Amino acid sequence: MTRSLGYRLLAGAAVYISLALLLTWLVLTSLFEKHVAAQIERELVAVIDTMAAHLDRKAGALEISMEPSDPRYAIPAGGRYWQAWLEGAPLLRSRSLWDKEIKYSADPEAYGNLVTMSGPAGGDLLALSEKLNIEGDDGAFDVILTAAADRSEFDESVSGFNRSLLLMLALTALALMLAAALQVRFGLRPLRDLSNAVANVRTGEA
Repeated sequence: MTRSLGYRLLAGAAVYISLALLLTWLVLTSLFEKHVAAQIERELVAVIDTMAAHLDRKAGALEISMEPSDPRYAIPAGGRYWQAWLEGAPLLRSRSLWDKEIKYSADPEAYGNLVTMSGPAGGDLLALSEKLNIEGDDGAFDVILTAAADRSEFDESVSGFNRSLLLMLALTALALMLAAALQVRFGLRPLRDLSNAVANVRTGEA
């Protein structure tokens, strides 16, 4: 009887431990995704602010006097991209885009203010767009500024975190199950002693 009770207690502990660790994994993964997305967003906001501060319109075309300093914006498909769109004017873009442009994905996902868009090499980007009214030398004009980063960096960060987290949770589950087994073993010892005493009475040994 005590052995059957011990198995049921261990099975119940395994279920509750699994549910608790699954919930922990879901919550921590969600928090980490938001953290990484927020870091990327802060970087892209700084890029858009830099663009807006050095952007002007001359003879109907956009010009930028100082581009973002990150060298990845100057390398074709370098992983960081920006573009400035003005109606009726040629698209102004980073050299990393080459002759491509940032376009919305067919079914964009959102991570806070970041949206998935199609990149120059066919992969997805996490992009931030803002429509701004800028005061130029020949008057104010409305422009849409977009800055983006390869989504693969986000995915790799989340995947690496998940691998480490799953290993930690697996070790935690093993430790908790071992603790539960010890608790059941020593916790049921008085009941086993009582069961043995009753058996001795029945057989006439006591």
